[in-house]
Amino acid sequence: MCWLCGNCLESVDHFFTACHFSQTVWQIVATWCHIQPIFAFHIKDLLDIHKPMNLSKRRRKALQAVIMTVIWSIWKSRNEAVFRAKDPNMKRNMEEVTGLTWDRWKSLDVNT
Repeated sequence: MCWLCGNCLESVDHFFTACHFSQTVWQIVATWCHIQPIFAFHIKDLLDIHKPMNLSKRRRKALQAVIMTVIWSIWKSRNEAVFRAKDPNMKRNMEEVTGLTWDRWKSLDVNT
């Protein structure tokens, strides 16, 4: 069973795209980044999400860094649940993501 939601079988695609916990994190990230809501079916969809967007090279790289940080943070939450019996916490995930990527993200004008 999924360690984040407890509802489905454990798989990479479930953890990062289908799990209610992860989907909520992705929507918070989309709002924070001022981008369209993130809908993905496979991990590759997340890794390629920046490609169709009309962004400068710097903005694409910043968004890519945010996406990879979110993936890492979700995986870290899963491992903390498995190995340390910590409950998944979206607030903690978002604090990690924003803390690790904010300096890079705020230096860009992401609204244009």
